[in-house]
Amino acid sequence: MVELTKLAQGAISGGHNKEAADLLRASEHLGFALLGGNDRFGGNVSPQLERSIAEHFDELMHRAEKHWKEGKRSSILREIYASSCESASRAFRARAYHQALEFARASEALAHVKLHGPLELGSGHKTLRLESE
Repeated sequence: MVELTKLAQGAISGGHNKEAADLLRASEHLGFALLGGNDRFGGNVSPQLERSIAEHFDELMHRAEKHWKEGKRSSILREIYASSCESASRAFRARAYHQALEFARASEALAHVKLHGPLELGSGHKTLRLESE
């Protein structure tokens, strides 16, 4: 999530506010997925609710896949997107529906981010010094 925040800061600096918003939205959904853990639904879920969850999950993943095909992405975005999609599928198969939907929402948000110049991470270290008064 730190990487997404850094990418969002770079997008803002470059005037790409929509991309920054999508990056931060993805980060938020990843955070909720991780906080939610992989709690599984017990046998008390009605078939109608399970169908509704499955339909929503499929819709999110379809939209993510559709938008992902539409543009170039940086290597870090490709890695995070692939991980989000894989985590969503794994959680869904495990019936950890809350987590699966949050990973799917993160994937869908990442799919909206297009490459506008160098939306890449910086070097990772910065020289800091105190200014004298």
